[in-house]
Amino acid sequence: MSKETIVIVLGLLTALMPYQIGIPGQWKQYFYIIAGVVIAGVVFVIRQERVWKDREAQHEQKTNTFVESGGVRPPPRV
Repeated sequence: MSKETIVIVLGLLTALMPYQIGIPGQWKQYFYIIAGVVIAGVVFVIRQERVWKDREAQHEQKTNTFVESGGVRPPPRV
């Protein structure tokens, strides 16, 4: 399961949790705490991956390009 899917599934479960009949309130509280920590962790990892990709892209764009010329020709002698 991808990281984005984990965030979406936990978000949906968190949104639907108040409507679950028969689940003790203490369990719901634990679920909310665990879901919040997992969502925050996954979002942090996703953000770090994107920052690393952006840095790599910037590094690739800043590379120097060297062009080899034919050299300098001396002026013609008269």
